[in-house]
Amino acid sequence: MTFLLGSNFDDDLQLPWAKATLHNKAIKSPSIKAKKLYDETLAYLDQVAGPNDEIMRRALLKIGSIKINDLSNSPSPKIDQTVSIYLQRIWPEKCQYMGRTVLLRLIPNALRSANNYNITSERGIILYAVLMFTLGSCFDNDPQLPWVSDILNDVSMKDQIMKVDRLYSEFMVFVKQLLD
Repeated sequence: MTFLLGSNFDDDLQLPWAKATLHNKAIKSPSIKAKKLYDETLAYLDQVAGPNDEIMRRALLKIGSIKINDLSNSPSPKIDQTVSIYLQRIWPEKCQYMGRTVLLRLIPNALRSANNYNITSERGIILYAVLMFTLGSCFDNDPQLPWVSDILNDVSMKDQIMKVDRLYSEFMVFVKQLLD
């Protein structure tokens, strides 16, 4: 499941059903629990990725068209609303599946996490939130995505503009590879 849902998927704000299943004490058998988690994962992917990953591919194409340079290098007072609008535009099916409550919990989590890496600009926070939304809430520590933590933890990049530009560039390479 980690390969499909990302590292620490059992703690991902976007996947509360995974945590609920894994911690369900009423299900005693590990194999029954695994089967239930597998079935829930397939149902989730059916809703957010769609048949032949059509929905996910559309979302990735929208991500590829984000013009990050059009966004401000300064903090934005309405960043929560702006992030929500971007996520809705990029992947409305995933937003609908998650529900407003989960989405409203994800955005402040993205803001706090981005801040931990000294990313505070509008463009940086939007990119960070899109990464979190797309790759999973623990994308910044996901061993399947070493380029993310390498960039975020690179002490030689003291300037957040440089860090955000590099993160964006590597993310676009990753998106292109997924689409090919």
